[in-house]
Amino acid sequence: MRRGSRRRNASAWRGPCPARKDTGAAVRLGDVRRERRPDLLAWSRTGAREPELSDVAHTLSRFVADYVDTYPDLTEVFDPDWRSPCEVGEPFRGPDGVEVVRWRPVRRRYADDFRGLENALELPIHPDIKAYYGSWWSGGLEAAAPDGHVSLLFLWNEADAERLVENLIGHAMAKQRARAPFSVFFACTEQDSELFLSVENETGRVLLERPGYKPIRTVAESLPEFLGGLTPRSPYLHPERAVLDH
Repeated sequence: MRRGSRRRNASAWRGPCPARKDTGAAVRLGDVRRERRPDLLAWSRTGAREPELSDVAHTLSRFVADYVDTYPDLTEVFDPDWRSPCEVGEPFRGPDGVEVVRWRPVRRRYADDFRGLENALELPIHPDIKAYYGSWWSGGLEAAAPDGHVSLLFLWNEADAERLVENLIGHAMAKQRARAPFSVFFACTEQDSELFLSVENETGRVLLERPGYKPIRTVAESLPEFLGGLTPRSPYLHPERAVLDH
């Protein structure tokens, strides 16, 4: 299916997202046989909460479990130079002759991805954003929010984490020029929009933003509140996955 040809419901977002490609998150899916891998999901569907999980990690884990239940057949265009702990099995040829590999979101062990950023900016990074990026290795996941479509950004591998920090340093400089509070992006909106979603570092609020400008408005008072309102949507809604949409 060609990019932009899929119709969506009306969106309250207004306005491509610079964070989408800059983060390097691997985000393409295709049709493969159904394969359930409960060992890759460390979250119980009974809702039993692991005591060490933060509110963000808890809510995000519920969403990831729902996503894999709804869309269990995830594949990525195989890149031998961009491997991931998410990859399952060996690459193979898809229906169009494209080499693909199966993948699943994988729980991460604790990693202090933002220590270098905190040192560079001389300020602590909000614990919600640390928990968000520190919880899962994953490709991007599509979702419906009350205001419209969102594409959640995740880390595909260790190099992706380094790239994220580099991008956030540039983002911080743009914030200084705009005389706006520092925030950390975590999601894109519609594929034809430059607007993105971020966590305001000082308060933890979820903001709707445009690159280089002050925030447009508050979307949610916290990241757990925002994540709790999401519904999984087709992975093919991401523009980089159109090549594998049959």
